[in-house]
Formats: sequence, C-alpha cells, structure tokens
Amino acid sequence: MLQLHSYFEGHGSAITSLTKGDSEQSFYSAGSEGLIVRWNLTKPNEGEVLIKLRGLIATIKYDPASNTLYAAVNHKGLFIINAKSRVILETVEIPATSFGKIDVSKNHIIISTQIGEVILIDKKMLAIKERIESGLKEPPSFITYDDNLWYSTNQGIKQLAINNKAAKRLNIEDIPSSLKLYQNKLIFASCKGLFVWNIAKRKLEIETVWKDDVEIKEMCINSAKLSVLTLSKPNVITSYKIEKKKIIKLNSAQIEHNGGINDILWIENYKFVITAGTNKKIGIWQVN
Repeated sequence: MLQLHSYFEGHGSAITSLTKGDSEQSFYSAGSEGLIVRWNLTKPNEGEVLIKLRGLIATIKYDPASNTLYAAVNHKGLFIINAKSRVILETVEIPATSFGKIDVSKNHIIISTQIGEVILIDKKMLAIKERIESGLKEPPSFITYDDNLWYSTNQGIKQLAINNKAAKRLNIEDIPSSLKLYQNKLIFASCKGLFVWNIAKRKLEIETVWKDDVEIKEMCINSAKLSVLTLSKPNVITSYKIEKKKIIKLNSAQIEHNGGINDILWIENYKFVITAGTNKKIGIWQVN
C-alpha cells in the first residue's frame, strides 16, 4: 500500500501539524519549536521557513483562496499569516488554552481545545463568537461546511447551524475520533468502526465494525475515489474503499517512524501520504 519515498528533515522538534499548500506538490508543516515550513515534493529537504512564532504551534490550516495560513499557538491564541509576505496580519488572543485542530470556513474559524471545547471565531470581526463545551476531556473532532458544524460530544455527534445556533443531535452513540465530509455524507471513525452517515436522510447508511476496539488518531479521505486512510496506534495506517452499500478494507501497514505520528496528509492527487513525526521527521510515502 505505502512505500517509503523519503524523509524530510529540518524541524528542531516534534512536528505537530500538516496542511496542504498552494499546489498539488506543496504542503506546510508546523513544529513544537514554533516553525512553519513550506515543502515541495520535487525538492526534498529544501524546506523554506515561512515564519517562526513564539510558542508551541498545535495546529495549522492553509486557505488557498486568500493565500493565508492560520496557526493556533498554545497559551497564546490564533495567528493569521500572509503566506506570500510572511507577515502576521492579525492575532486573536486566547490565553491559557491548549489546542487540538483548526479548520476554516467562509465565515468562521473553528478551533478545538484540549479541554473539550470547540471555539467559533467570526472571520470578519476576528472575535470569539462562542465556546462550545462538548463534555469530552480531549479535543472534539469536528468538520464544517456552509456555516454548519458537526462535532463530537460525550453523547455522540451534534450538528450546529452556526448562524441561528440551532443544534440537533445525530442518532449516533459512538464518539468519533475523526470526522470528514463528502458531498452529503458524513464519514467518521471511532474506536468501534468506520461509518457513513447520510446528512439529508439523517440515517446511518454504511458501517464496518472493528473486531476489537481501535484507537483512531486521525483520518484522511480521497474524495476522487472515496477511499479513506485511518491512522491508529502504534503508527498503523489502514486503507478502506467506500462503495454504495459497503466498506471494503484494502490493506494495513505499520509505518516505521522511530516515534509517534501526530498528523497525516494526502497530497498530489492522492499519490503521496505525508506523516508528521514526533522524531522531527516528515515521512513521504508513495501510494501503490
């Protein structure tokens, strides 16, 4: 399934987050030492330092429409960076907070926290709109689209219409470790299995249940072929193909990274998988 292509080195400490860049061959990485680095698959080990922030960068997200990077720095807050000029455009102070993941929609910036919150930030006003408590003691998984937010809670999944604050609970008891969106379907993984929820029909459409509980750390989706990669401990990446009425497990492999993996990313028309290692290395894996 995955064949090691190379390792990229340049960070001075653990790599915490990955996000797609401005081309199919490029991506950005963030490290706990405060560096954000731009990489290109065609230029191994020639990473270009975009900026160095003071503090541990927990998560980053690149917005290609505005050529902007969003970075959440623990105990400091949100930094909005122009990817071309490398200038910090704006900051939103969020003190005494450690973060999980970040995502950006048309009107909002959403960040999860280590104490189980989902923070909604108004993109225009750059002010915190709401801090939602999920009831979890870890960062909730979430996904956003068209001012709708789906996020994990201690009772399953909730859907929030951000503008009118109307919330409803999906009839799902599993707590997802990772949520993704594909057309009108919500794809999520939990310790129990992999599931596909039809948003319009409000029902579970397809599922595959693990034989034993599996701690899923992250998931990425190939929207072209509707296939999924899950990252579980210890550094196991498993691929699945989602068909109309079933989920097919393709293969599974333990990735050699000499340490844990904090994040995964699928780029270049899904030909390569990128892994962010605690060992300061970025793994480049070719999909066979």
